[in-house]
Amino acid sequence: NLMMGRNVGYFTIEMPIEQVERRMDCRHTGLPYSVFRKKSFTDEEKAIYREKLEEFRTLPAKLHIFDIPDKCTALRIENILTVTPYKLDFLVVDYLGLMQPIDSSIKDDWLAQGATARELRDVGRRYNIPVLTATQVNQGGYGVRDRGLRATARSKMIGDNSDFVFDFSTIEDLKEGFINIVKGREVPKMRFKVYVDLSRMIITGLRDTEEAVGYENLGLEGL
Repeated sequence: NLMMGRNVGYFTIEMPIEQVERRMDCRHTGLPYSVFRKKSFTDEEKAIYREKLEEFRTLPAKLHIFDIPDKCTALRIENILTVTPYKLDFLVVDYLGLMQPIDSSIKDDWLAQGATARELRDVGRRYNIPVLTATQVNQGGYGVRDRGLRATARSKMIGDNSDFVFDFSTIEDLKEGFINIVKGREVPKMRFKVYVDLSRMIITGLRDTEEAVGYENLGLEGL
């Protein structure tokens, strides 16, 4: 999204902002995450980091990370949108399972999660902004490759209030995985094989596999 000139707002609930920034730096520079975590750079790595940092600063869009450690609701996110000095074109919320519904009187977990999903979707609709978030799978979904919406943990309403749902799973060595499109109003259901490099926080390979046929036509380049 940043490469395409789209301003991104990243709302971190689970991780401290410093950890998210390290992951972003790792992803952009291609340097191992351990380098940033230990703050131990070789001279060559320092040069790469400075070069990539300058490159990042010249991108045609901005990445703004918002740290919301507790009591994150869709209303709090919307309030932040109203005071951000520039328009955000894409939102990432990490993650749905740690959010709370606006109505704090909702006690049933499945209903609270469903209400939160609906409220987050409403924010996206009101501001015409795609919102990407995540949820976990239920116990029946572990170890299953083609899980589908039934494996969504805590509330069926999460899928009901989503326009597009994809499921990400890895095989045992964590070096390969699959992205399964399980819901999409304007895209077909399909599966892509991807390659995972956790040391650099990178998922690649969509364009290079047989499973990626038709990928360019789905509008998924920004994922």
